[in-house]
Amino acid sequence: MARTRAKVLPSRAIKILNHVIDYCLRHHGRYPTLRYLATAFNTSTSVINYHMVRLERFGYVGFYRRGKRKRFYVTGLTVDPPPGYPYEEKDEK
Repeated sequence: MARTRAKVLPSRAIKILNHVIDYCLRHHGRYPTLRYLATAFNTSTSVINYHMVRLERFGYVGFYRRGKRKRFYVTGLTVDPPPGYPYEEKDEK
């Protein structure tokens, strides 16, 4: 009998997604590394990667390559840049 894919995300994947969104909002659009997430959830990077791939299959995150590194982003999340970015020049009088 063939196994069917689960149609519901596990609660741990949802917690990871919420943590990523919260981190992104607090750090002005920067995403945490997989190693940071592994430390935050007291697990290995391979477990975090497993959940991130599942989140990608459900359409919550996407991956892209930048150089040798594999980066991810949350789909549909837009973050306002910090005040004064790009750094505004001060008018000198």
